[in-house]
Amino acid sequence: MLALVKYMAEEGRLFDEGKFRIVDKQEKIYEFKPMAERFFNFFYEGRKIILTNAYRKKGQKVDDRELARAVSLKKDYELRVKGGAYYESKNIR
Repeated sequence: MLALVKYMAEEGRLFDEGKFRIVDKQEKIYEFKPMAERFFNFFYEGRKIILTNAYRKKGQKVDDRELARAVSLKKDYELRVKGGAYYESKNIR
């Protein structure tokens, strides 16, 4: 996974769909596929890649529940950034 992210950072794009591809065009959710693991992610404000969640793929199809979770996490992230509260507030004393 680290090698894929590093390559993308250095080259600007990963062309191998066997390692990186879009899985939800409407929500613009992508997945890194280093082995049997799948790491959902999206691009935010230019070159930021935000990883949402990961799972171990057991079949040929994308797990719909995990994809729905990635979409939900993306929306939550965008709301927190736009609201000025990127991290959940905690009472620090």
